[in-house]
Amino acid sequence: MTDKSAKWHIFFDDGGVLNDNEVRGRQWKEILPKFFILRFGGTAEIWSHANHRVINELMQHLEQRWITQQRPKDFNLFWEDFMNEWVIKMFTYAEIPLPDVNYVTLFKEVSNFVIPQVNSSNKDVQETLRLLWEQGFNLYTASGSVSWELEKYISTMECKEYFHGAFYGPDLINEGKLSPHFFQKIFQDVGIQPSRAIVIDDNPYFLQYARETGAHVIQS
Repeated sequence: MTDKSAKWHIFFDDGGVLNDNEVRGRQWKEILPKFFILRFGGTAEIWSHANHRVINELMQHLEQRWITQQRPKDFNLFWEDFMNEWVIKMFTYAEIPLPDVNYVTLFKEVSNFVIPQVNSSNKDVQETLRLLWEQGFNLYTASGSVSWELEKYISTMECKEYFHGAFYGPDLINEGKLSPHFFQKIFQDVGIQPSRAIVIDDNPYFLQYARETGAHVIQS
């Protein structure tokens, strides 16, 4: 049996490391209204304004939870509520009647429409991932984004083949990126000792969480 701990395992954050958040944000704002116009009518201005209000409100809520260390006991239940609230607020602020659909399904349809059209990877990321993969490192994600969105972003970057198994976001381990528990659960799921892990992130707070588990860290 192969000893997983004998290899080095690199865990990448997505936004700020693999992808540029500012570029991605601009592209989302441009692409997202097209989905809603095609399905539900309205104008780009209406849907853009609604999305701006929704994102600001929900991100402030998420930031407050992070500042006060309010870890959801069940991340997946929390994320389901988030997806439902996002859809409801989008239609409320657009002043368009809510459709008779499953809101979580609709949220995922929006992501599936937008993400393949996004090109926000940082310069030379693809080449760097390829070189690390060729050198025998096991590559994973360790991001605050959910796994199915991470997989789509990395597939769009044409880098999926370089990653080893699961794309780790909070949904796979049912733990938000709000404490060392996030990284501990990922390392446990992979089956490695933290001392064999390298975490690359742009956020020093998350790097501190990873360091507390015994992992090595690099700030991007």
